[in-house]
Amino acid sequence: MSLIKGENVIIYVYDGGMWKPIVCGRSCTITTNAETIETSITGTGAWRTYEYAALTWSAAMDGAIMLGMNNTLALPDLRAYQFSRVKMLIRYERTDEGGDVYLEEGTGLIKTISDVGDYQDVATFSIEFQGSGPLTISFTPTPIDPTAKVKRIEYTATGGETYFESASLIGKDILDVVVDGIGRSGIITSGSPVDQEALYTTGTGRITLPIPMDAGMNLYVLYQDI
Repeated sequence: MSLIKGENVIIYVYDGGMWKPIVCGRSCTITTNAETIETSITGTGAWRTYEYAALTWSAAMDGAIMLGMNNTLALPDLRAYQFSRVKMLIRYERTDEGGDVYLEEGTGLIKTISDVGDYQDVATFSIEFQGSGPLTISFTPTPIDPTAKVKRIEYTATGGETYFESASLIGKDILDVVVDGIGRSGIITSGSPVDQEALYTTGTGRITLPIPMDAGMNLYVLYQDI
């Protein structure tokens, strides 16, 4: 067993006969709550006593809004579920660096969805699920379409470079390039990048930016297999 990175915590929803990840989540949370009933009576002394009552759970996620990805759920899909008042089968899965999995599965309802567009940043969303019924614990990985899972690779700039290159990015579907928190979702495959664009060279896995990066800048690329 080893540590679990936040990027390896994913919420899946069972939809159309398969488990689909909610796309581009930045953080997710699951909360379990045990209600209690006081059982103190005269003569039990100075300490109050309690018993368990009902158990409840909820989950939440926020992230960047991304559309048009196969075998995933994005903002329009989630709103459609909410408007249709459909209960969803949800999995909250954690995978450690050694590949071990711990997940909880249960039925949930979408309570709230909000999305916001910031002029200087990518549009983001947040969603809250209310659990209905029990959570089941499992240690078996979720079977999904391998091309559907969004992956992430990071790079820290040394200063002055205008590109980042990795063999892991060769022949991939590049979804977003984020430099110091600013997304460059305008991915081009030819020409020279300008403004918030990034040039992707599929044969080498190179990401080229329009301006040099400063030392210490953090860059990450979101991508999926084709």
